[in-house]
Amino acid sequence: MLVTDFSDLPLGDGGPCEGKWKTLTARSLAAYLATDRFERLRMTVDDATKQNDRALRLDEVLAVDQDTRVQEVWKRSGGKPKSLPLIVTRKGVDGPLAVGIVTAFDLL
Repeated sequence: MLVTDFSDLPLGDGGPCEGKWKTLTARSLAAYLATDRFERLRMTVDDATKQNDRALRLDEVLAVDQDTRVQEVWKRSGGKPKSLPLIVTRKGVDGPLAVGIVTAFDLL
C-alpha cells in the first residue's frame, strides 16, 4: 500500500461482493503490524480480522453504482465528507464489481 501510495483498499464483504464494501486503511494495517509483524504478514485478511486480540480493523464504506448522480450520492452520505472513501461499482455477472474509489484526496 505504501509503495503504490494507496491509503485505502476496497474489499467486498462476502461472496461476490453483495453490495457491502469495506476498506483496509494504511493506518489500520500499520497498527495491526506494530506487533508480531512477521507472523501477521503470513495471515490472510480474513483470518486477521477474526483474531481476538488486536484484530485487523476494516471500515464499512458507502458503495454506489457508477451511474448514480452526484446529488444522490450526496443525499445517501448525509452530506458528510466523513462518508469517504466511496466505492464506485458497476453491475457484474455475479454482483457489483468495484471500478473505482473516491477518497478525500481526490476532491482536493
